[in-house]
Amino acid sequence: MDNRVGHFRAMPDANNSVLIAEPIRIAYTQCSGGGTVRTDLSLSRADRDELERAAAECVLRARPELERDLRVGYKLLLPPYPGFLSGADIGAWKDLFRLGDEEFFFHQSEKRWAVDDAFRQGSTYLWAPPPAADGTRLAPSRQVAAFAKDLTAEKTGFTFEAEREGDSLLIRATPVAYRKTGGVSLVLKITPEMAREDRDSFCETEVTAFYGADKAGAPATPADPLFIPYSFNPYQMCL
Repeated sequence: MDNRVGHFRAMPDANNSVLIAEPIRIAYTQCSGGGTVRTDLSLSRADRDELERAAAECVLRARPELERDLRVGYKLLLPPYPGFLSGADIGAWKDLFRLGDEEFFFHQSEKRWAVDDAFRQGSTYLWAPPPAADGTRLAPSRQVAAFAKDLTAEKTGFTFEAEREGDSLLIRATPVAYRKTGGVSLVLKITPEMAREDRDSFCETEVTAFYGADKAGAPATPADPLFIPYSFNPYQMCL
């Protein structure tokens, strides 16, 4: 569980009815190493004690990260797009999400946006992995970002374009043939402030940086309504 979406504490009253009282936030972490504990439903007392010790050690090591996450306010989901979405429309939204991630890592490394040939044909960037829990650092390596190289109109039914708007970046997905290959036009706006965030914070903000509508095939702009696809929780893209 995580603190990206509002969770609520259930409070039984005198009649044992459950009321939604106040939002709570839950941070999570993952740890590896240490002992091995079985994960079936019939743990022995020794297994439970070992699991408790492992959990306590994990929380202790991750305490700074957990406390940071708990200080960040959760974001409630916006109302989803009210119109019909085809599989191609949702696919275009997911492709934009992936392009936004690649632009984030590219910008953090190269201090610029991938546009023009770098966006259309793909590029590389230098990526430095975050330090491990014990402080160990791995050497930076060149990573390949495909960007829109494989997002052909024949494959997706959309055209993908990236352009600068001042210091920000706009990535558009526009149907090639309105209603035949897609019904909504979309744009993702990434600001320099977003690019300076850590990966988790960027992803949470990215979810709320999509704009779009049924524009009869015309390109979307940031003046269009915020766009959240229905049928699934977009914050799952951040996990």
